[in-house]
Amino acid sequence: MHIVLAVIIILLVMIVHEAGHALAMNAKGVEIQEFGLGIPFPYTPYYKFSIGKYNFVISLLLVGAYVRPSEAGKEKLMQLSKKERCFIYGAGPLANLILASVLGFIFFILYDGISVKLLIPMAMIVLWIFRKPFCQYLLPIVGLIIAILTAYRVTLAPRIYGPIGAIGVLADFMKNITGIILITALLTLFLGLLNMLPIFIFYGGKIVDIWLDKKFPKFQSAHRKWGVLISFALIFGVFIFDLVKI
Repeated sequence: MHIVLAVIIILLVMIVHEAGHALAMNAKGVEIQEFGLGIPFPYTPYYKFSIGKYNFVISLLLVGAYVRPSEAGKEKLMQLSKKERCFIYGAGPLANLILASVLGFIFFILYDGISVKLLIPMAMIVLWIFRKPFCQYLLPIVGLIIAILTAYRVTLAPRIYGPIGAIGVLADFMKNITGIILITALLTLFLGLLNMLPIFIFYGGKIVDIWLDKKFPKFQSAHRKWGVLISFALIFGVFIFDLVKI
């Protein structure tokens, strides 16, 4: 039961993330063709249906989510200014941070009263007011700061959880509604912060790539190559670390 609930929470967090991108794309006139839940690898069973002009795909391999623009949407996206594209890329992590703030506020009301926790919705309001400059400029900078602090924290007390270890941690939290709210807030916060990293495959890295485009071509090329290598090394390292602890 805990595993099923954990999968549902993870899917909810990913849907919120992709909804952020979708809303930003729609606001900038980028036509969306398809919404997907799960990764449609070749020969993987999937269910496809349409609502109006939108296609929805649910794959059996529920390890991700995506929003796919149409061909016209892709052309429109490339015609947008750098700031507008940065806003679309940053809208996913922004949606995760806002959801984490809302859930965090609810958790503290249920667990420890209101008191100074009112700072959480205040921070959310400030984040929403300055959402565009945050996505356009600050997002990868905050991602870099988080990465440095996390690396420092891990060197002091290494506790790294991959997918296997995370299931056990999730199970410990899912004993009541307060725990479920807390773990959902932490997961959506994690997904938002992860995508803020200034590494190319993450959205923080894609925002950096936009600003490097045409101005610093050599640095842009190095950023892309090393970004892919670092990303795969991180993913592989977490899985290995997870398996060793079993």
